[in-house]
Amino acid sequence: MVHIEPDGRLILIVDLPGATRVEVVGTFTGWHEQCHRMAAEPDGRWRLELRPGPGEFLFRYLIDGAYWLLDGSSHGSRTNSRGQEMSRVWMPPSNIEPDSIAA
Repeated sequence: MVHIEPDGRLILIVDLPGATRVEVVGTFTGWHEQCHRMAAEPDGRWRLELRPGPGEFLFRYLIDGAYWLLDGSSHGSRTNSRGQEMSRVWMPPSNIEPDSIAA
């Protein structure tokens, strides 16, 4: 689940009760090996809060270091230059100046 809070926090939640480790890999980390590890909750959900700033971000969940999962509640998906499908999230700017909106 992708949830954007009014204060700019991005909350990612995925329901995987059998997983032992869930990480988020994406443009948040520059696709490097440093992943954002999600925290396990007692009900089998995994949760992570980020403050990525405004813009478009692509990501996938890495489950137990072995397989990838897309987020069906994201803002759609995109295929990267390697032909891999990625979840997409768009974070709005914290404030929108009237002059920045095209008429």
